[in-house]
Amino acid sequence: DSIADTRRTDGNIRLMAFLQKDWYVLISNDFLQNEEQKLALRSNTKLGVGKFILDNHELYLALSGGLASNNERYTEDANPNRFTAEAFGGVELNMFDVGDLSLRTSAKAYPNISDIGRVRVDFDFEVKYDLPKDLYIKANTTVNFDNRPVDGASDVDYVFVVGIGWSW
Repeated sequence: DSIADTRRTDGNIRLMAFLQKDWYVLISNDFLQNEEQKLALRSNTKLGVGKFILDNHELYLALSGGLASNNERYTEDANPNRFTAEAFGGVELNMFDVGDLSLRTSAKAYPNISDIGRVRVDFDFEVKYDLPKDLYIKANTTVNFDNRPVDGASDVDYVFVVGIGWSW
């Protein structure tokens, strides 16, 4: 009760063009509003390539990398807006047809090109278990890390969610 509420909103748009031999090209834009990290808005546009290392009817494992533009606007006027160039590398595992269990995890690292030494990392983990009658239980965690946050902001922010749902 003694801790103040914080607000966080995130979303993304991703387009992928699938090529031969399990390669793909991707373009995406991630959006993050995060009071804990004093972000009014982070817009991160990525252009890259990837390869499916494993890809079958139960799971896929993919690696990706490329370049990104990172535009950050902060909630406090004293902090400047940042527009930087970044490289990115990521790994994603999605197990979607293994009995009643589904698991999805991804990690992306963003070493900064224009602010040498700054590194951001985004990590997601989700597990879902199907129950009888189209019910399920799901747990998800998301972690954002920035080794050089703006003054007064936290370098790590995380969300942990557990829920019960119904799919039709």
